[in-house]
Amino acid sequence: MTNYGHNETAVRLAALAGDAQIALDKVAKGEADAIEGWLAYGAALNEGRALFPKDEDFGKWVVENGLRQVGGHEIHDHERAAAMWAAANADQLAEARANSKARTLRGWHDQWKKIEAEREAARQKAEREAEAARKREEAEAARKEAEALAKAEAEARAAAEKAATVDERKEAEKKAEEAAAAKAEAERVAEKVEAEIPPAEPEVDPETAKLRREIGKLTPDAMVDEIIGLRADLAERKALIAELRSEISALKSENSLYRQDNLGRALGNEKRRADAAEGRMREHQANAARLQRQVNALKAEIARLKKEAENQVIPL
Repeated sequence: MTNYGHNETAVRLAALAGDAQIALDKVAKGEADAIEGWLAYGAALNEGRALFPKDEDFGKWVVENGLRQVGGHEIHDHERAAAMWAAANADQLAEARANSKARTLRGWHDQWKKIEAEREAARQKAEREAEAARKREEAEAARKEAEALAKAEAEARAAAEKAATVDERKEAEKKAEEAAAAKAEAERVAEKVEAEIPPAEPEVDPETAKLRREIGKLTPDAMVDEIIGLRADLAERKALIAELRSEISALKSENSLYRQDNLGRALGNEKRRADAAEGRMREHQANAARLQRQVNALKAEIARLKKEAENQVIPL
């Protein structure tokens, strides 16, 4: 919180409220001024927030100064949060814009959250892999120690058999028992550490990874449009596959008749036609499977975004 006197704080807050209202007027004018207006609005709110000790006080100030509406419409919490984020994080905004097809601060804010989530996931994966490598080394060291102790035990037992005196035999047997106990402990440690090594994560299919990157650049509305288009393409492919199956069935029936009439040449021609039709059908099936994967990936991303929106709690 900025250390202003009471009167200075009141004056500054009044000025900031005026700045925010001017900014919202720019937003209301339309797309040409909207981004500039949102950024100025976010900057005024950021400075205003710094003058309050509590979120509740800040929220009250926002409401009392009419800073929750623009052009007669309520400003969504996500839009306000996006404006405040963008005004305070120019570098993050630039990176999000470069990696998104969105045209609004809220869309870029969502993109930045995706970037952050991907980086955090990559960081956690690197940590898991480093920990797994460390445990593998620890387990390998314990195994090698157990092998060395097994060798020492065998040598001690051989020495006990060859001992010339009772004392020498007892001493060798003692060493053998100590080596055996240490070997058992080393093997126990190795087994325990090996059990703690997490399983290797499955490799992501390159096509799926590319698709996820492309989806990440789409806005939620664009994702819905993409799904509608993909479903239409998928339906068309399935219809073509059904037609080809019918064609293949008819050709096979004709081939059967040709066999009965011993029309070898005609049979060969018709068989080639059937093979070609079957090849086209397999191609359409592959395309349909690819389209279905895209639909599934888009639906999963939309579900994730909806869940993220439902779970998100942003203070005033």
